Amino acid sequence: MIDLSDDRDPIEILATDFLERQRRGQSPTIVEYAEKYPQWADEINDLFPTIAAMEDWKGSQSTCSLNPAPLGNVDVEKLGDYRILREIGRGGMGIVYEAEQLSLARRVAIKVLPRGYFNNPEQRERFQREAQIAGRLHHTNIVPIHGIGSDQGYDFFVMQYIDGVSLDKFIAASNATDDRIDWRRVARFGIQAARAMHYAHGQGVLHRDIKPANLLLASDESGEHERVWIADFGLALALESDAERSKCVGTPGTLRYMPVEQLEGQPTAQSDIYSLGLTLFELLAGHPAFEGMTPSRLLQCIRQGERPALPKGERAAAPYDFEVIVLKATEPDQTKRYATAKDLADDLERLLTNYPVRARHVTSLEHAIRWMQRNPLAASLSCIATILLIGIITTTTVGYFSAKAGERREAALRASEQEQRMREAEQRERAEAALQVAMESLDELFTQIESSRRPGQRLDSDEARGMLDALKRMLAFYEQLAIQGHGGTDARIRVAEALRRMGDLHRNLREYDDAEAALLKAVTSLEHAIGERPAETEPHIQHARANYTLGRVYRDMGRSEEGDVLIQLAISELDSLPNDVPQRRHIQELLSRFQRDVRRVHGE
Repeated sequence: MIDLSDDRDPIEILATDFLERQRRGQSPTIVEYAEKYPQWADEINDLFPTIAAMEDWKGSQSTCSLNPAPLGNVDVEKLGDYRILREIGRGGMGIVYEAEQLSLARRVAIKVLPRGYFNNPEQRERFQREAQIAGRLHHTNIVPIHGIGSDQGYDFFVMQYIDGVSLDKFIAASNATDDRIDWRRVARFGIQAARAMHYAHGQGVLHRDIKPANLLLASDESGEHERVWIADFGLALALESDAERSKCVGTPGTLRYMPVEQLEGQPTAQSDIYSLGLTLFELLAGHPAFEGMTPSRLLQCIRQGERPALPKGERAAAPYDFEVIVLKATEPDQTKRYATAKDLADDLERLLTNYPVRARHVTSLEHAIRWMQRNPLAASLSCIATILLIGIITTTTVGYFSAKAGERREAALRASEQEQRMREAEQRERAEAALQVAMESLDELFTQIESSRRPGQRLDSDEARGMLDALKRMLAFYEQLAIQGHGGTDARIRVAEALRRMGDLHRNLREYDDAEAALLKAVTSLEHAIGERPAETEPHIQHARANYTLGRVYRDMGRSEEGDVLIQLAISELDSLPNDVPQRRHIQELLSRFQRDVRRVHGE
């Protein structure tokens, strides 16, 4: 009779009993347990087949599973061309030693399998084939395999020696000193491992046992640059081996880091992504995602798609988006995980560089905040310009009411009209001076933005969105000042220039209607400025640039004829300007750029 009175999960107790009876040579059936405990029949029918399959896999003598002798110490000092120096690690598959390759006088790592590891020629052939698969991988973050060998009853394969520490030991050392592993560092580890995995997947190879113990951390001589190496491709499986894989009951790997499809013998590239996601969890949290569980309980967690949340304590002091990335990587449904390891690496890089991650939708406010974090100088200039503009409005408003109050006082005191006009002129001069400073700040902002772009490069959408938000606030102030009559034609030209740049930003975002509206407004404003100052060069330059940008928008919208007409008008307007004006060099540069664009479009 099974005692179900203790505090443990009854399914766990029943599963343990089921396994113990199997190991004693009995033949318990799943139906027997389901009928005897009908209240848990669904859980039994869901979990017990997997337990039975895993137990069969562990004891199978098929080509898909090995039945190695227990690990012990290699009782020889030399294997073939290699002199064994010291043990540096061990796992379920063998013991890793530091060794010296005598013929080349170099240090290597040699993984020695226990005696009797291979029970038949087919197993040895598979080992040799998998070593060849792993040996063809050449990547800066994958430990290279130099070769395989057999001597004195031991089989082994030889790898590059990495002078570093495995990530499981790195986590243990951090826990011992109570040091939090910085999330940025974890992200960099993840990027390197994911890029290496993507390369291996592209070569048709799965790892199938990604975990902290199989990731090595090494530093360069300066100690400034850390490199993560993926080790132990001895379990590598060719992606194209579907026929052979279908014969397997279960699959090699480590249960704690194994997704359900790998548990069922059908590993994919997304299975390695899942394992790396749990490794990132462990680095952040300082402990495994599934800790302190019996095998039956762990199997139940995997089968039911359970995922532990990152703790909110100090060791998990990472951005929310990091948790989102980990959750996407460890989705129980593999179709909802990252499609490729490269996608995972790209999201980690976006997180490090303050770009929104692809794993979730980001609001406009977050776009603006991230843009300011990526572009502190530009954001500072934007804030300065905004503050100056607020100062302008404050100055003009205070000046206006002061002037009105002064008028009343002057009337009461019968002050002279000349003194009143002088005071109003003084207020106007201060407002116009502040306006000029703000305009120069806006110019500096645009210069900073455009200097970071390569010729012909479209802005990143997040960056463009952040700049547009800042520009819209600033332009609202400029236009209000222009309405109040401050700055005159100069203000009108500067507002039109800002509108043209806004139109270009909307074009980068492929928001063509908004781009057209801003540019038409700029063209209209500049036509008024030209009417006010027909002999001046600057309004014509800005008018030509606005028409040129509008022409490019029309071309992008499929209105090529309209676009070509506007671009030709812009070229003609610049070409007709006098040669003896101070802006001649700038005009010539614009003409050359516009003409190059025309030739490129028409394939000349």
